[in-house]
Amino acid sequence: MKTSHRLATSLAAAAAVAAAVVAPATGEASYSSTSQAQAASVESAMSSAAGTRTLTKRRLSIRTSGMVTVGDELLVTGRTSLRRALVRLQVNQSGRWRRIDRTRTSAHGTFRTSEVVTREGEHRFRVVVSPRRGHDATASFRVSAVPRATGPTGWPTEEPTALPTATPVATWTPVPTTTPTPTAPPVPVPTSGAGNAADWSYITGGTEAIAWNSCSVITWGYSPAGEYAGARDDWARAFDLVAQRSGLSFEYAGTDGAIDVSWSDAAAQPRLAGSVVGFGGPSYRYIDPDANDGVSMLITGGRVVLDRESPLSPGHATTGGAAWGQVMVHELMHAVGLGHAAGREQIMYPSTGALFLGAGDHTGLYNVGSSRGCLSSSQYADPAPGAEGGGEVLVHDRLGDLS
Repeated sequence: MKTSHRLATSLAAAAAVAAAVVAPATGEASYSSTSQAQAASVESAMSSAAGTRTLTKRRLSIRTSGMVTVGDELLVTGRTSLRRALVRLQVNQSGRWRRIDRTRTSAHGTFRTSEVVTREGEHRFRVVVSPRRGHDATASFRVSAVPRATGPTGWPTEEPTALPTATPVATWTPVPTTTPTPTAPPVPVPTSGAGNAADWSYITGGTEAIAWNSCSVITWGYSPAGEYAGARDDWARAFDLVAQRSGLSFEYAGTDGAIDVSWSDAAAQPRLAGSVVGFGGPSYRYIDPDANDGVSMLITGGRVVLDRESPLSPGHATTGGAAWGQVMVHELMHAVGLGHAAGREQIMYPSTGALFLGAGDHTGLYNVGSSRGCLSSSQYADPAPGAEGGGEVLVHDRLGDLS
């Protein structure tokens, strides 16, 4: 509440000073020294109101702005002691917290989340970091959304008679910026393959479409701990294959990305117990399907974890049984929104060793790829009761099923 009070005071000061600045000058003092002091006060008040703030709570520190222009993106970055934890950005609407973005902390505890602010006024936000075990870490803050400024109309044009040579102080006028309209990448045409072209599914198990925004580059991060020699190159080949057949754009980003890939074992990751070779899937948020070509779930992140102890051969096999390359493609297709297929000819069939993409795989990648065009994250529909605005879907795949 203290932060909000200071922010409101700064805004009030800025408005009052701005009104005084544009008033006609009546003499020497009002035009020279007084005008310069007022200009400095305006700049100071605006800087105080819109400046970046750092909020530090127990186990959590976030950095964000106190003011944002309507239509612009509110960016929140942070650091926490909780590694690989779920991060939710929420907004308070009518006394209830509603999630508007979702991500995960990196291996170093850092994270980045954002939301386009579409309504004027003061808004309450909070960041909630949830570890797999233990208590959440939370930080709340307020942000004022203001209309896009047009700038002061100018300084007085009438020169004071006592100071005919005085030079007016330059005004601050924001330069309008234009945001280029995103363009979706070319849409690949599904090619022929084995099996039924209709043999594919969304990972959510329903008919509601789920997809990434194909107008943005999707970064992928790779943690090499526990890898076999050449594993990252095999992963790069898997991303290239999915990119070619979906139209999505991927970019390697080091150890942290929108899609996180790592190796583990059953001791460190209980999900890998037994014959599970790996698991993967997306995190998503609900969006308005009427404004997004029928897509009701926007994928905002993904993760894949592979069992480093599984006895699979490296590379992408072309004969014999499935190798690590086939598993990588399978799990990556989960991360871009696809579920299992019914036919053994498909890479996405959970209990066969298909070596190449089948007809259903091609159709599925087409439906979750650039054919969906540009998706808007700012237009989201009301979630179903208890849905909290989004979720995460992970699919476990067993070694015996994929070999």
